[in-house]
Amino acid sequence: LYTTTMPFFKKSIPPDNDERMHKLEELLGLTYSEKCKFWRIFSKYKHKYPRTTLAVEKFYQFCGIPSNQFSDGIFRLCDCGNDQSLTFSEFVAAVTTYCMFEKSHMYKYCFFAFDMDQNGFIDKNEIRDLQKCLFHKGHKYGNTKKAWAKAIYEADKNKDGQLDFEEFETLLKLNPMMLYPAWQMQTNMMQQIMGETWWRQRRHKLAMDRKKKK
Repeated sequence: LYTTTMPFFKKSIPPDNDERMHKLEELLGLTYSEKCKFWRIFSKYKHKYPRTTLAVEKFYQFCGIPSNQFSDGIFRLCDCGNDQSLTFSEFVAAVTTYCMFEKSHMYKYCFFAFDMDQNGFIDKNEIRDLQKCLFHKGHKYGNTKKAWAKAIYEADKNKDGQLDFEEFETLLKLNPMMLYPAWQMQTNMMQQIMGETWWRQRRHKLAMDRKKKK
């Protein structure tokens, strides 16, 4: 009986914390019960036992989000998924980072995701890549490419053919629906992992904790 049940218990118990997971628990105030829930979700889609990684492609599938430069940016930001697979702590890091984004964070992330050479500007080629992500097949955002081109032109104040962060942020503030795909991706991720209510309550709790410390 002991030998037949051991694989089940091994699969249902989260692995010991690595340094990344330990920091995440502290930052998010994760309880052991919540960690176990993350692990159950991760285990449902990860590679078969005894492997303990989740394919990035599988992550996109069960989150219902497209694989593109924008979504790939999450893993670049968290420095994980370089081998197209995620450990448990990398999975939690990627999910919690993106699901905790609020407006100011999302502006910065969008800029980061498309400023591929990290030179502080989004150039014409990077703007073209951004456009492809915004207007992908099945996209529900009703704005036209013509309106998009006009918005880009108006945002480029010095007409140098590229956008710095200030110009890019102004563009998104004046055209908030351009962020629809980004917020939809976050909603999908929240719904599939822990549920929207959990994420909103955790944001509120952390915000209140920060106020108490001031």
